[in-house]
Amino acid sequence: MFSWIVLSRHKNNLDETAIREKYGFLFNGYKKRFYYWESVNMYRKIAIIFISVFLIGSGTITQALVAFIFVIVFIVWNLRYMPYAYKTLNIMEVLSLITCMVTIYFGIYFLSHFPEVYKSEDTKVKEADNGCKSKI
Repeated sequence: MFSWIVLSRHKNNLDETAIREKYGFLFNGYKKRFYYWESVNMYRKIAIIFISVFLIGSGTITQALVAFIFVIVFIVWNLRYMPYAYKTLNIMEVLSLITCMVTIYFGIYFLSHFPEVYKSEDTKVKEADNGCKSKI
């Protein structure tokens, strides 16, 4: 959020040497009108982390599907806007997002063969204790 605010304040002065030296790492490589795209990329990464942390109660498959859809949205945005100044950078970004999408897809594929167990750790401990008692 901070980077977006700073860049928004200076969006008309991005070509000045002082601004480039100070904040150039946030907008170099992007087309001038997409000076904020690094913030978009940071939010994308943060959102993927939030999906993996806060959807843990919904199950692994749900997490993966939400992340999968999220990555597809960013692929579409990247293809639509082509925010990088060079075609090669746009292609590399799309390829990295596709790699992420394929990784998630195969994760879903391999996880779909295993039924999810919604038992708490306490239940597992009690079952283990009961199993030991029945053997004695």
